[in-house]
Amino acid sequence: MCPRSFWKLLVFVVGFGAVIALATDVQTAEVIHACVKRSGVIRVVMPDEACRQHETRLSWSAEVSPGPGPVPTPRGVKDFATSGAFMAPEGVTEIVVQAWGGGGGGGGSADLQPGCARGGGGGGGGGYVHGVVEVTPGVTYTVTVGDSGAGGAPGGVGSAGGNTSLTDGALVLIVAEGGLAGQ
Repeated sequence: MCPRSFWKLLVFVVGFGAVIALATDVQTAEVIHACVKRSGVIRVVMPDEACRQHETRLSWSAEVSPGPGPVPTPRGVKDFATSGAFMAPEGVTEIVVQAWGGGGGGGGSADLQPGCARGGGGGGGGGYVHGVVEVTPGVTYTVTVGDSGAGGAPGGVGSAGGNTSLTDGALVLIVAEGGLAGQ
């Protein structure tokens, strides 16, 4: 029996709203190699690629038993550190998304009396969301990466962090809200 190729795309949105998508072309008779962090984050790697510090190597068979249809396997990672566009590849109908909203900016310090300053309050952490999103192959989706909020001027309030989202036109598919402003 000849080996078959299967495709799947996993998208993760991480840190300050960065998005990562995982996709790999894997033959069913091959072995999949990955590195996993203690937090559970998995990174698919080439067979000769070393794991990073604090990662453990994992390998497993990509062979699948015959079934009603192909079993997709991961095929790469797409990381968005800034806002952009994501086009769903041919054959990909769902993606896994992790998103963090931008953190809120801290409040500015204030002088209660001459020579007696008070620090401003910290801004709130950005929200987190994780989920499977259905996509249509060939369709381009908008990725918005939420910026962190700005710190407040002396005695002032900071600004809220921005939302991180994946949208299809006006339809919001998934969103992680930004953190509140510090005072």
